[in-house]
Amino acid sequence: VEGDPLRTDTWFHLGKAELLGDNFERSVAAFECVLKQDPGNVEARNNLSIALRKLGRLKDARFHLRKNVNVDPKNPATQTNLGITETELNNFAAAKIAFKMALSIAPHYADAHYNIGNVYLAELDYQVAAEYYLQALDIAADHKPSLYHLALCRQKQNLYDEALGLINCLIAICEGDVTGTNQA
Repeated sequence: VEGDPLRTDTWFHLGKAELLGDNFERSVAAFECVLKQDPGNVEARNNLSIALRKLGRLKDARFHLRKNVNVDPKNPATQTNLGITETELNNFAAAKIAFKMALSIAPHYADAHYNIGNVYLAELDYQVAAEYYLQALDIAADHKPSLYHLALCRQKQNLYDEALGLINCLIAICEGDVTGTNQA
């Protein structure tokens, strides 16, 4: 890879393709090539951190995300990815700070609402988690992870009818059959 004449944008698109194809090691290598040529490329560093996180290299991912925050603290994707990484490191306080920063920048960012809900779910605070999942669903009504986790919260809150209704809604979205008549 060293000295390869590929352009930065070519390495970037290769890194994205490898990331989408779950080829995380190759994605890391491609994004590292981008960053050798363009160390301030926030989007490449953000994607590099995702690949590193998928490889279980959480501290390396956090290192790169913190570098991004220093360069562009108002980037909601970076803040959200930092929050996800902190959550996976069981650093819930830092995760909440990152997600709340993302939401202060982009209040309609469904993924940030969903992911901060996951922190509260991990802390067994089902009411607050449910509120964040509902906010994500207000933004993106077909956000399947929020529907699923909201149903889980409702079940944990002994609101079984609501949980069942949410699961049925999720099934309809996944099957593309809103009527529920598509049976095997």
